[in-house]
Amino acid sequence: MNDTRIPESYLRPAQIVGIVYWGRSGTILLHSMLDSHPDVLSCNAFFWHYSHEMDVFIARSGDKTRIALLEFVCEKFNYLFEHKPAFFPEMFRGKNCDLSFGTDQNRFRIFFNEYLACFDDKVPFQQLPDGHTFHTFVFQAIHVAYAMAQGQTLESDRPTIVWQTHFWQPDYFRQRFPTLRILAAVRNPLTGYDSWQQRGYVDERVPPFWYYHAVKFRQMIEHTKVPPDLLERSRVIRFEDIHNRTECVMRSLAEWLGIRWNEKLLESTIDGEPYWGVKGGCSHYLKSHTIPPREALVTGTREFDETKINLRYLGTLDRWRLAVFCDGAIQSWGYDGVRIKSAILRKMLSQWKPVLFVLPSKLDRLAFFEDLRLTLQEQRAVFSLGSLKAIVAAFGSLVRNKIKFYQEMNEIFEQQRDWRCIEPVFLPMNKQDDQTLPLDESPRDVTDKYEVHSRQARLVA
Repeated sequence: MNDTRIPESYLRPAQIVGIVYWGRSGTILLHSMLDSHPDVLSCNAFFWHYSHEMDVFIARSGDKTRIALLEFVCEKFNYLFEHKPAFFPEMFRGKNCDLSFGTDQNRFRIFFNEYLACFDDKVPFQQLPDGHTFHTFVFQAIHVAYAMAQGQTLESDRPTIVWQTHFWQPDYFRQRFPTLRILAAVRNPLTGYDSWQQRGYVDERVPPFWYYHAVKFRQMIEHTKVPPDLLERSRVIRFEDIHNRTECVMRSLAEWLGIRWNEKLLESTIDGEPYWGVKGGCSHYLKSHTIPPREALVTGTREFDETKINLRYLGTLDRWRLAVFCDGAIQSWGYDGVRIKSAILRKMLSQWKPVLFVLPSKLDRLAFFEDLRLTLQEQRAVFSLGSLKAIVAAFGSLVRNKIKFYQEMNEIFEQQRDWRCIEPVFLPMNKQDDQTLPLDESPRDVTDKYEVHSRQARLVA
């Protein structure tokens, strides 16, 4: 591809969609389903660090020039360029699972400079095009240059940029990406949280052990709601629907995004080539530091039984805790099977939220004994004054952590007092429909059996 001309439509502000996560809920899979659409610009899934890194450049003293901007981009976002994934060793790309991720850096430099050359010399440091902030302009320049370096054909009159933002950052989004549309991949809170703990607490052995599960629980609560001003620009997609109702949910998403329907939305790719992950997650491979064998890799979506819930790290108290604190999201997102069936028990538990915070969870207990075991191992004596002090210190640490957790959760509830649960872009009306469909009925014909967008989505405070 020798033509370096940038299509005029790609000089106007593009629609930017940020994908955020809620536990281990399939955000990279969702990103990969949008990757090959001809109207979509998408860098690989490692790009979530963009926002804060670019703030470093903006705050940096000294002259800011286009050359300095390009060098900063190439230095700080080097995962945009050809590499093998180290942060996610379970990710593979290409028909034979042997392709690198990213694009050629020299080609990227050419197209990035070409994009900037389409504007006045004062852009973006002294003036900005209409409809842009500094962040949206540079962000779009990166995505267009990346796509052209990849050889992607750019034809859309209104391109959509899909960005793996990963984290919820409402205040940050408002200031830097004021028109950003937010797309959250969510999952049954029980299986999602259990999967999170298996990868982090158990398999990656993240120390200190209590910290990991407390932080993840807090993030799940934070990520269920958005401020009122972001509500219409936010939607969720259920992990289970991506797999079991792929065409229905992707058609609904295309309609909400305002992009044309294309069969590419049924494919899972990164940079236009098949994306492969490890079936059932990569936990034991991470733990043993081994590369997954080819037979363990899968691409695209797969059907699975949503009713089977095999929890390894959540006890009864933990289930109640999640059911109480995620109750609004559970209702809004259609996870009715997770709700506590007894209205009396549900009301009682909701009135005793402070107690639910303070009581140790199954992972609290595991973390306590694991930390204690490691400390006693260092003492090399089970019955000694040092071991007694270690036990008291470990118990004191557990108490302090629970108090801190309680305070942090109260701060979240206070902040989210007037926030609302996000509506699903697609919600099955009757799950029995999925189990009784005639074999000759196509997904397209089935679409009418489901609620699309927000027609019956419940808005829960």
